[in-house]
Amino acid sequence: LEQRGIEFDEVRVPYLKRNRPEVEELTRQRWVPVLVDGEEVISDSKRICEYLDRTKVG
Repeated sequence: LEQRGIEFDEVRVPYLKRNRPEVEELTRQRWVPVLVDGEEVISDSKRICEYLDRTKVG
């Protein structure tokens, strides 16, 4: 996101997966990274990059 010049808010979550209920609430899992863009919630770094390639300029 920084390389593309896209503004974002970073939310840090605990290292241990069991301590990530806020991530599970969004994605039904506790894995990171997660990108939230409006109503879109995308997990997995590859899927996030593909989403950015399709939707964002930069």
